[in-house]
Amino acid sequence: GVVPKQILFIEDSYHLIFDKQNLLFSSIAKILSTALNENLSLTSRKDIGDKTLVTFTSAPCLDACFGIASKLKDGSSYSGDSHLLTKIDNEKFIVSLCDGMGSGENAKNNSNLAISLFENLYKIGLNEDMAVDLANKLLSVCSSENFSTLDCAIFDLHKKCASLIKLGASYGFFITQDEVRILENSSLPLGILDEISPNYYHLEVNSGDMLVMVSDGISDAFFSSTDTVDFLLSNKTKNPQTLANKLLSRAIEQYGGIAKDDMTVIVIKLF
Repeated sequence: GVVPKQILFIEDSYHLIFDKQNLLFSSIAKILSTALNENLSLTSRKDIGDKTLVTFTSAPCLDACFGIASKLKDGSSYSGDSHLLTKIDNEKFIVSLCDGMGSGENAKNNSNLAISLFENLYKIGLNEDMAVDLANKLLSVCSSENFSTLDCAIFDLHKKCASLIKLGASYGFFITQDEVRILENSSLPLGILDEISPNYYHLEVNSGDMLVMVSDGISDAFFSSTDTVDFLLSNKTKNPQTLANKLLSRAIEQYGGIAKDDMTVIVIKLF
């Protein structure tokens, strides 16, 4: 029952201009999807004068859900671990985990600074290499004590892939139907040296795959990364929050019931 003033098709995106009014654009997305035999979703809406410009693009074939579990170091008032989940657009999102060197408020400030620097530099349009390099230089000139790990995953749900960046971070795990892959790190944290050599991983992701990111409070609780793999293989849960909770609980058990460090687990599941 509505008539667009104009329809433009540019680079796989449909741009429709309407007179400004209260419209249910999710319903229009369904109508377009049926008419064009393509699964479309609303990606942007902008009012321009008395008109409204809406854009629809192909909906990603994957989505993601998350599980996060964390615990402060016993006796500490601040966590040196910081994490962010940031949606870039309808297809991309970033998950970041930073661990500030040291403990207490100083470690918290270091990790907060590192994680916000990288994500904001990436969001303004710098590529991964440039964002990491500039964040490192900014940290290194701020203070000789501004050290922090960086563990970052950038997911593209449309292309079904993920780019991982590790700087001084703990090992991670990529769980598929067939295996548990260890994602190792051999680089130093941000802010120590002017020149850095991050560990990069490029993964193809499919429905059911899970990525596990942990701070060193978790990884240090296990004897080795293979012990963590054995634990992950023994837990067949498909719920990312349940897996995060179980991994945190096991790490605390390994420490004898004491949180000897700040501890964070992030589990990302694709579906």
